Amino acid sequence: RYLYKKISVVLSLFAYRRKESSMKPSHTVTNFCKNIKGLREKCGLSVEDMAKLCNVSVSTLHKAESGELSPRSALVIVAGLHDALGVSPGQLISEDCLED
Repeated sequence: RYLYKKISVVLSLFAYRRKESSMKPSHTVTNFCKNIKGLREKCGLSVEDMAKLCNVSVSTLHKAESGELSPRSALVIVAGLHDALGVSPGQLISEDCLED
C-alpha cells in the first residue's frame, strides 16, 4: 500500500507545463529519466537486464531514459525498480538519487 501511495508522486511528475508553443517536461521528469539511466549504470546493468527487472521491453526502457515514456510505463518501471532494487518513487525523482 505504501508503494501505491507513493506512486501518485510519480504520476504527478508527468504533468507538463506549457512554455510558448511547445510542451517541455518538468524538472521532475528530467530527474526521473536521468535517475533511471544512472541507476542502471551504477548497478552495472545492461538495458536488457534492467528491462527484465522492471518487466518492460527494452524499447520502453530506452524511451524512459530519453524522456519519452508514458505515465503507465513509468508506473511499471517504478514498481519494478522498487521490487528489484528497493528504490522508492521519491528517490527516483530526487536530484540526489545517485549520491552515496
